[in-house]
Amino acid sequence: MKRVPRWLVLGVAAGLAAFAALYGPWAQPSAQVRSIVEALRTSSVYEQPGAPGVVDARRARQVIGDRAILLVLLDRSPLSTSGDSKDPRMNLCHQLSEEIPDDYIWVYAQGDDGEYKGNNCVGDGFPAPNTGTKDDFDLTLNIGAELSAQYRATDTDRTPELEEFVLAYDAATSKAHGEIPTRPAVPDRLAGRQLVLACAGLVVGSVLLFFLLRAAGLAWRRRRAGVAARRQRRLALDARLSRLADSVLHPAPAADQAEAERQAEAARRYVLSLDLLTNAESAEELAAAEAEITGLEEVGGR
Repeated sequence: MKRVPRWLVLGVAAGLAAFAALYGPWAQPSAQVRSIVEALRTSSVYEQPGAPGVVDARRARQVIGDRAILLVLLDRSPLSTSGDSKDPRMNLCHQLSEEIPDDYIWVYAQGDDGEYKGNNCVGDGFPAPNTGTKDDFDLTLNIGAELSAQYRATDTDRTPELEEFVLAYDAATSKAHGEIPTRPAVPDRLAGRQLVLACAGLVVGSVLLFFLLRAAGLAWRRRRAGVAARRQRRLALDARLSRLADSVLHPAPAADQAEAERQAEAARRYVLSLDLLTNAESAEELAAAEAEITGLEEVGGR
């Protein structure tokens, strides 16, 4: 059995690696993140069924308007603790910011301490301030909003936190950016991955198809050449055997016992050679027939 071409192995491996990188479980957002992102395509606020109403979703939509701020209100179910932060709300926020990089994202959910409250993060695509770093800008914005909301917000009504954050957001972004950033369309990063994979698959598939057709063509040419070579070899062997047929099948009367044994051996080898040549299909079988004919020539070609 012939070895599989190295280029074919490498091509298949590259295709599988690309598929795994784009569609493997480690490269995909969780089902919760996907459902939240889909909801935020049409609204600035995602309110999960069963959310406790600590933040007024209707009021939040009015306050946020078209600013680059998104609000996620979850129920009191415990969040996954996977992530770099000890706060599961922040871990979820970071996961969302990877899919929605151009906005400030607020996540309100139940914490490990049993308290329902919010935490926020900013995506990498949010415009950098004219001066200072984005981290400094984020810290200043959140400290200002927290100080303003501390006497208004309660454990059962945290809507003032968002209201004060929006006011601080307007002031801080106007100063740092010269304008108030508005919310762009939520990018469909999953569709982007699919597009990249489709383009890569088209290129890799075209290359593989070319080489497969080329390999098939070469194999067909080699097969035809092999058939022609075997045909010529068979004709040559048949001619050699025919030249021996008359002397082997119609020998002169044997003068002694040794000559009689030689003629019998020649007849036996002739029948064997004829059978091998008649049934030979492969190059190996033709080689066996040729070896037998050569032996017959040595024994009976007198």
